Amino acid sequence: MNWSEILIFVAGILTKVIFDLLTGSVSDFFAEKFKDYVIDRAKSRYTIIKTPPPAKEFHCFRLGNFEIPAMSILGSPETPFHLNEVEVEFQPELKEEKPDYPLELKATRHYLIQECIKRYNLKSVDENILPRLDDVEQGPEQADDKRGLLKIKLSLTQFASLCAANLSVDQCVIPRKGLIAQFTANQTIREAYETTPYSELSKSILSNAPGVEVIIISRNLNQFPQDQLIIRRRSSTVAFFRGYYQSSAAGYMSLAHSTPDGLPSPFVTAVTEARQEVADSLTSTPDEFHLIGLMLQWQVLHPAFYGYIVTGKSIQELLGDFKRDTYEGSLSAIPFEPKSALT
Repeated sequence: MNWSEILIFVAGILTKVIFDLLTGSVSDFFAEKFKDYVIDRAKSRYTIIKTPPPAKEFHCFRLGNFEIPAMSILGSPETPFHLNEVEVEFQPELKEEKPDYPLELKATRHYLIQECIKRYNLKSVDENILPRLDDVEQGPEQADDKRGLLKIKLSLTQFASLCAANLSVDQCVIPRKGLIAQFTANQTIREAYETTPYSELSKSILSNAPGVEVIIISRNLNQFPQDQLIIRRRSSTVAFFRGYYQSSAAGYMSLAHSTPDGLPSPFVTAVTEARQEVADSLTSTPDEFHLIGLMLQWQVLHPAFYGYIVTGKSIQELLGDFKRDTYEGSLSAIPFEPKSALT
């Protein structure tokens, strides 16, 4: 091999090495650094906007003198789900640690948590682990016109992630797409990631730690009216929505609210929260919770299961009983009929 052949051979090797570097690890390195730069530049444009008008899929449910824009993902008051009609599929993996979780959202986490602390006047935000609602599926109709099973798919999230995602959904912290736009403007988390159809929870990147809202109906022949329900006004010391009226009891699904086989369950959450927040003597079992369905709230795109428990205990017994979580708010009763419940 002469010198000219050696030079050609070496030049060929160098060309291949440079090509491989530029199309491989080196190009990936520069792409990653460029993305980091874009994300860093976006920090100077962080701001929050007002909640936009609700999308057409969300209806305004009137309760007294205020309206709640919400969307029914599934369910009907006429045909609530019972315990034996629901199946839970649980994958104990954190959503925020999966490879497809957006880097832009990760980069805003600390800022959004601190903003949430300021906005809601919190002392701190913890990192406790909660179930995450990945999706819900209702099976096809079965024989004899029987409804298909409802499958609830869960993984894991953190309370801090709830603050940095659902509760921050209208924070302008995500760089817009486009070569020029990514350097000049931000978009909200809602605009960047949450698109229609909102009912497809599997496409959501939000924390989506599901809540459970429970109405307690007292049905007792020795009281007037015989059917009454409990409502609660949230105290000034709770984390969110201070002073608002809400259902009898409510809470996030918890890993502590699990079935004997270790699966988180909205039925277990419902009866646990009812006992802790309404009355110690309210010892309902999970199969006594009637799961009406699943709603999605527009303001923070937060999913919540909702339903009711009927008890023979009188309103006097319930309101006068001990309860663990008195700090949640004050309880009162109204007749269980549309005019009183909706005005």
